[in-house]
Amino acid sequence: VYGNVRNDDLIGNLPAGCCVEVPMVAGAAGLSPLRAGVLPPQLAATCLPHVAVQELVVAAALQGSRDHVYHAALLDRHAPSVLSPDALVAMVDDLIDAHGAALPEGIRR
Repeated sequence: VYGNVRNDDLIGNLPAGCCVEVPMVAGAAGLSPLRAGVLPPQLAATCLPHVAVQELVVAAALQGSRDHVYHAALLDRHAPSVLSPDALVAMVDDLIDAHGAALPEGIRR
């Protein structure tokens, strides 16, 4: 079983606090993450752009910054391969409009 959890020294060469996917062990107390150690540098390098997007999403929520939501979408490694920048911004606007009640006030129009 694998799970997405906060990186509390589970992967040594990724930033503390970022979200990482690691093996989990099921026990009486629930699921517990296992320390994965250090990734080979080329694998850590592929993860870091995702961490940057995570950090922008967190900043958007904490600061109520709609711009950071746009930045996160535009920096995502997959989205720009299927949508133009204008289409990504429009998609973000549509998603914020649809889910605005669950988002910080500063992100809503």
